Amino acid sequence: MNPVSLFFLASFLAVFGGVFCYKRLMKRLENRIGQGDLTAEVLQKEQTSYFIQFSLVEVIPILLIILGFTQLESYVLSTTTQIVALVLLLALIGFAILQVIGSVKQLNQQMKQAKMDTTLIQSLGYVGIFIINSIPVISIIGLSLF
Repeated sequence: MNPVSLFFLASFLAVFGGVFCYKRLMKRLENRIGQGDLTAEVLQKEQTSYFIQFSLVEVIPILLIILGFTQLESYVLSTTTQIVALVLLLALIGFAILQVIGSVKQLNQQMKQAKMDTTLIQSLGYVGIFIINSIPVISIIGLSLF
């Protein structure tokens, strides 16, 4: 199979799976805020659960990335294909960033209404952006090796 297709498929699965896990985390935290029992310990427990779920989601994309790197040498790629793939990968990255920022803003509004500190949620948002976009960044690096 084409390595570019493998890189894009891995990125697609990683971004949408990661955003799904992140939104589930935000929904659980939103429910905890509604119940009034969001503490640092609860946040840590929910965050640990999120990281475990995210690592399970990333298994298939990581295997696809490895397969793509093994097929790099045997494939000749045109510049047009590289540019299209790069634009699609950047669109995936932008989508992930917008989804995470939207979720963080929504949760921050609820936390401000409940008079809670929002710094932990902001930090969780940055972590979410970086780990969700890790596979697309690796895919961009793989594309640059052609």
